[in-house]
This record gives sequence, structure tokens and C-alpha cells, in this order.
Amino acid sequence: MKSPSNRLFRYTEFPYLLNMLMSGSLVLPRARSWDDRNDRVAIEQYERHCDGNRCYALCMTSGSETYHHWKIFTSGIGGVCLKLDRRILLDHLGTIQNATLRDIQYWSLNEFKASELDVNDIPFIKRYAYRDEKECRLVLVNDQDSPTLQLELPRDAIKGIILNPWVDEDTAIAMKEVLRTAAKNPELKVNRTELLNSARWQERIEDAMDQC
Repeated sequence: MKSPSNRLFRYTEFPYLLNMLMSGSLVLPRARSWDDRNDRVAIEQYERHCDGNRCYALCMTSGSETYHHWKIFTSGIGGVCLKLDRRILLDHLGTIQNATLRDIQYWSLNEFKASELDVNDIPFIKRYAYRDEKECRLVLVNDQDSPTLQLELPRDAIKGIILNPWVDEDTAIAMKEVLRTAAKNPELKVNRTELLNSARWQERIEDAMDQC
């Protein structure tokens, strides 16, 4: 089996990331606001086995950057992506009761066999149609009853921030300054993605044309 990537990526919006950096915490929501009803039902069913506790979850990906990630999980020029170190995050979560970080397993309806499942697998399975997301999910079971729950984020787990491909250069410069200040790290790597405008890719196209 292929080892999981040590990098995790959390696509979100600029204000939410700013809050995470300033508070030094990950913000885990309840599943009731999620778009995928299959996911919501899975979490609701799982909560039935949590002795009255609530289930909070944060969705990330271990997959490489794609256009899909930016279009689905962010909204235009406010989109950002937080890069995290999986091992450091896992070490930290090991000190927190009822916190679990696992890669999602993707099953088709034909593959779904309840007899092969443990109840603790339920928050970590999704329909096969979502397999390209390569999701890694952080789940925390807690007795608090609130829309969100904050979980300490180790500063050394933050490995960089990627800005969306639509933001203009002047705005990107301002965003970098604000994010580094919020993270209390003037050396933090904050770069705008080249996904839609890569000079290296365009140069290779031009070189290829010259050789045709």
C-alpha cells in the first residue's frame, strides 16, 4: 500500500484562514452545513454511537493542486490554501482525546459491505464519485454543543500558504503581509499559484512550437 503524503492541504477563504492563524487553532464545524447529504447522514448516524457527544470534522486533501480544488472549495479571489505537515499534526492529535485523522476510503454501492465496517469507519467513507478529492478528514468527538469547535494548531505544522490563481499582484502582496503577520512568522512561505499562468509551461510550449 502506498504511504500517505506527508503534506495536507486545507482549501478555504481568506477571512477563515486569518482567523485560524490569529487564534492559533483549526476550526472544526458540525456536518449539518455540508453540501453532500450522504456525508451529513453518515456523521449524524455516527453520533448515535457517541454517548450523547457531538462530532466535529475538518476536511483536507493530500492530493496535488488541481483546478477542481480551487473552483469547488474556494470562491474566486478570496481563496487560499493552508499547507500542513501531517506528521506534526498527528503527533499533536495524539495528545487530544477522541481526535482522529484518517484518509477517506471511497466505495461504490456494489463495494459497500456493512459487515466489513467498524462503527469508527463511518466518518471516513464516501461515495466513489468523490475519489479525486483524495480527502483526509480530521474528526473530533466532544461533549460541547456548538456550531464549531476550535482545536489548537501547532505553529510548526504550518508549512506555507498558497493564494488563488485569480488574485491580482497588488492584492496578493497585501494578503501575504497580512497572513505573515497573523501567523507571527515573517518568513512564512506565501505564494500565488501558477496553475492558470505558468511562465515555465508557456516557455515549453513556445520551445515546442519552435521545434515543430
